[in-house]
Amino acid sequence: MSVEKVKASLGLDRPELTVRSGEALPIFARRGGERVVVLSMTAYAELLAFRTHVTRQRIAAAKAPPAGLSTIEKDAEVAAFLRERFRGRETGAALRTACVAEFGAERAPSVGRIQTFRSRWKDYR
Repeated sequence: MSVEKVKASLGLDRPELTVRSGEALPIFARRGGERVVVLSMTAYAELLAFRTHVTRQRIAAAKAPPAGLSTIEKDAEVAAFLRERFRGRETGAALRTACVAEFGAERAPSVGRIQTFRSRWKDYR
């Protein structure tokens, strides 16, 4: 590889950007016809942190269940458990007790939520 190609690949063939001492950052300029911004390392680190945060939010939003689902529908394991139990003749309170025993109080839906889920399930079955 020639010296010119190496310089071009590293950007060394472009004219240097001159910064006057005392000039406030950020500086907007052109370097070899390309628009550039010169900013402090602190501002750059904040920019990268923000970009990472936004990317993580987008990934989390893509993984999130669609809006409009009930809390039971969002938890596939609880929903499957309840659908199996709906085939019997258990009351809402008995289903809630079974969910608490199986999944714990934090994941167990309320009796009202179970009744709503049961009625939707019967409608779409």
